[in-house]
Amino acid sequence: MNRLYRIIILASLTAVMTAIAPPCGLVAEDGTGGTISPFALGAGGRNTALGGASAAVWGGSYSLVWNPAGLVSVERGELALFHTPLFDGLCSYSTVLVSWPLLDMGVISAGIMHLKIGDIERRDYGNMMTGSDLSNRQTRYILGFGKTIHGGLSGGISLKLDRYAQGEYSANGFGMDAGLGVRGKINSPLIDGMAAGINFFNIVEPVYTIVSEESGDPSGARGGIAMWRSMPGTLDDRLLFASDLVKSRYSETGLHVGIEYSINGMFAVRAGYDEGNATLGAGFRIHTVEVDYAFRDSDLESYHLFSISYGYGETSSQRLARRRKARDEEIQRKLVIETDRYETDLISSSMESGKRALENGRYDKATVYFEAALLWDPANTEARDGRNRAEGLIHIKRADSLFAGQMYPEALFEYRLGSQYSEHEEVRARIEACEKSIGEAENSRAILDRMISHSLELYTSRQWADASRAFEEILLIDPENGIAIQYHEKSIFRNREYYDSIIRDVEQTVSRMHYEKAAGLVHTGLEDFPRDKGLMSRLSEIERLKKNAEKKDLAATELSTFSPVLSSTKIKSLRPDYEMGVAFFTEGKYEDAIDSWEKVWKVWNSFEKVEEYLVKAYQFRGMDLYADHRYEEALEAWQKILVIDPRNEKAARYIRRTREEMGLLEGTRG
Repeated sequence: MNRLYRIIILASLTAVMTAIAPPCGLVAEDGTGGTISPFALGAGGRNTALGGASAAVWGGSYSLVWNPAGLVSVERGELALFHTPLFDGLCSYSTVLVSWPLLDMGVISAGIMHLKIGDIERRDYGNMMTGSDLSNRQTRYILGFGKTIHGGLSGGISLKLDRYAQGEYSANGFGMDAGLGVRGKINSPLIDGMAAGINFFNIVEPVYTIVSEESGDPSGARGGIAMWRSMPGTLDDRLLFASDLVKSRYSETGLHVGIEYSINGMFAVRAGYDEGNATLGAGFRIHTVEVDYAFRDSDLESYHLFSISYGYGETSSQRLARRRKARDEEIQRKLVIETDRYETDLISSSMESGKRALENGRYDKATVYFEAALLWDPANTEARDGRNRAEGLIHIKRADSLFAGQMYPEALFEYRLGSQYSEHEEVRARIEACEKSIGEAENSRAILDRMISHSLELYTSRQWADASRAFEEILLIDPENGIAIQYHEKSIFRNREYYDSIIRDVEQTVSRMHYEKAAGLVHTGLEDFPRDKGLMSRLSEIERLKKNAEKKDLAATELSTFSPVLSSTKIKSLRPDYEMGVAFFTEGKYEDAIDSWEKVWKVWNSFEKVEEYLVKAYQFRGMDLYADHRYEEALEAWQKILVIDPRNEKAARYIRRTREEMGLLEGTRG
């Protein structure tokens, strides 16, 4: 059925061609001498075969001649050639056009149209032949530009230099055209799309004077419409109808009509009506080469016209994609640099503040600063050592106060906690002094009972490492103490179980490839088991696996493609906010960057790398708030990361640490 349908269409077109194609004859209209440009024939086999109905038929570089607004149809660099012999070869008419799209800036085009008439007899005033024959050459140089104005609306302009030469005489004239066009899809059962165009030609008329005779190309306008429809049941067949009206200053309004049937975009047949003259034609396309033929019948002569166009280089879409990729890589590079700089500055600032606080004896403050550095860089050993040292000094300072108040068991426990982070001789001396004081005390039995009671509290609160150390202190004073012996063994066993559970959880988390979470578990374990070699080795392995996974994710992201769910116009409208977000981010204005990128993300979350950048902006904004102790707002920023990326383990770690910090503050206030 599809084949029969196609045969009917082709047969109908053939019948129309046969009916409107009279015997050979030629084109010149009485009373129009000197009022019609020799370049009125235009250029392009397809355009000629359509009867010159080309104000709204945009076919690459030839649009420069018919309506420069149609240059927006040029997708890649293009070279177009057009030629026809006239009057049995005595004359020739040729055109060379070249176009190049400037991506979002428009399309520039240039061309040369040349008419040559040879074998003109040279005669004197007495009509006697003298010397060699003359030749007449008329050449038009054109420079044009077309650009999309908005949506399907486009505009174009062309500048023309006409040169006339005959024998020793020559003259030049300058002209200009301006055109508009609009095209778009139409939801109709009859047609799929429609275009309209108008070209105001010679709004500046190219006028030149030879001896005393003035000649030129009169101004006028060419306006037309084009409609097309895909043929149902075929692969990619399309029927096109076009019609133009042309009116110049010295001529009547002329009608141009054309019809085209294209098969799969590879082959086409055409017929037209050109102000009383019949036109026929056909064309084919192979890759980026298009060859077109046209036959034009007139009152003086019937002649054949040929054109060929060759597209070269990448298409505008390909070039735009390559440029966008290069720009994305540059933006990514800048953001990576900015991220590294920000993180480095914040870590460095926190470390310096922590060191100063440590030197000035402000151990609580030092702990906060070192924790801030660890929040960014959990593997920072210097920050971890600084925090441990600060916590150790806090315990020792508290122990000194308890020892001065003769609360020897409590002081001994605090000294032991402090000794985990510092093995200084002075600390060991204080522990020995504390143990001696307990042994010499008159109420040593009561002190021992208090120590047992405190150790049992640690055991029941699941602080098995501390409980184990506390029972060890009791056994140093009373080696036969049954409760201490029993619970010391239980504490060691429970502590080993706890350690094994940490290792097990880490291994399971790594097997699920949740490397950030696994690293967090290891760091939590290191707080209870400082300097544990097993945990440290696992941490190194997790970091290695994490880096490998990040490389694979990056490669997968680069290979994947996303089909846009929005129109190209809508996507283009998102770019200003996207670019503004980049500018704000690089200036450190994270709140403003979030506002700009959120506008893009809410409309289309797959727009370039807006999700990745928005996550970074929330991350940095949260850190600024955290540094200002605005923990609730920091939590809100980091929770928004989880809305975008529910598996973001870094954000989950920030949230967990911040809640711990808030819990400690609440406990202090209580």
